[in-house]
Amino acid sequence: MKSKPFSLRWIFLLTVLLAGCRGEISPAPTIAEPPAPTDTAVPASLPSATPTEEAALPPGNSKRALTVGGIERKYYVHVFPGFDPAQPVPLVLAFHGYSHDGEIMISYSGLGKVADSAGFLAVFPDGYDPGGQLSWNVGNDCCSETAALGTDEAAFVREILADLQTLATIDPKRIYATGYDIGALLTYRLGCEMPDTFAAIAPVAGLLVFDPCRPSEPVSLLHVHGAEDQFFPLEGPVSNPFDDKPFPAVLSGVETWVAADGCPIPPQVEGDGATTHTVYAPCQRGTAVEVVVVNDNGHRWPADFLWPAAQRIWEFFADHPKT
Repeated sequence: MKSKPFSLRWIFLLTVLLAGCRGEISPAPTIAEPPAPTDTAVPASLPSATPTEEAALPPGNSKRALTVGGIERKYYVHVFPGFDPAQPVPLVLAFHGYSHDGEIMISYSGLGKVADSAGFLAVFPDGYDPGGQLSWNVGNDCCSETAALGTDEAAFVREILADLQTLATIDPKRIYATGYDIGALLTYRLGCEMPDTFAAIAPVAGLLVFDPCRPSEPVSLLHVHGAEDQFFPLEGPVSNPFDDKPFPAVLSGVETWVAADGCPIPPQVEGDGATTHTVYAPCQRGTAVEVVVVNDNGHRWPADFLWPAAQRIWEFFADHPKT
C-alpha cells in the first residue's frame, strides 16, 4: 500500500482536536532521564538475567535509551512504590497513538496509577519517525512513514525486555501488551508475531491489519472499542486514508483470534447500559477472547467515568497469565 502522509496528519490533528476539546489528554508528567544503558544481546521471550543493585530502578518514571538496528530508541518505565528487583513482577507494555509518545501515554492511559496499586511494571515505548511524527511499523505497508522505513518493532520490544532483565526480575508468564490507535494495531501485530512472549494483549480503538496473522500458540485478547468510533467504525466498511483499499472490518481481528485460540461459539453477551461485553471462553490453555464496546465513546481511550479501561485491562491481564 502507498502511504499518504498528508491524509494521516490531517486525521491525527482532528483526533487531537477532538480529544483536546473533551479534555481527554492531560499534560504529561515530568520524566527523569538517567544515563542510557549499555545495549545487551540477551534474547527475547523468557527473561532470565539477574538484576543488580547498582542498576536499581527508582520509583516513578524513568526514561531509557537503546540502539536497535542502528537507530536510537527510547522508552519510559514506571516503577511502583515498594518495588523489589529480586521479586518476580508482571510487565505491561503500552503503545501510544499516532504522533503521541510514551510520555503522553503515561498520563493518557492511567496505567501508571493502576501499576502503583497492583504492583506491576508499566513500560511506555516511543515510536519512531525521523520526521517527528512518532508512529509504529504495524506491517503491510501501513500506516505511516515508519512502515516505509521497515522499523523492527519486535526487535525493539526484545531489547526492552533484555534491558529490563538487568533491572528487575520479570515474570515470563505475565508479560502483556496494550495500545491505543496505531499502537493498538502494533499490539495486534506483536500478538501475531510474539505469542511465545505475550500472555495477553488488549488493543484499544484499533484493528488487526497485519496479515497473515497465525500465532503459534494461544494468546488471550481483550479488544476495547468505542461504539461511536468515527475512524474505525464497528459497523460498515472501514475507510483507509493510506490506500484505496479499505481496512478489514474491526471485528474480523477478533474472529481471527477466536479461531486461533480455539474458543467456543457462540459467545456470551452481556450489557449494562454503559458497555456491551462479549466473552468467548474457555479457550485453549486457559485463554479467553473478549470484546468490550463502550457506549458514548469515540476514537479515544475511554475516560474512567465511562469505563475504567486501565483497571479493567489490568484485571483481564491478571486473570490470563501463560499456563
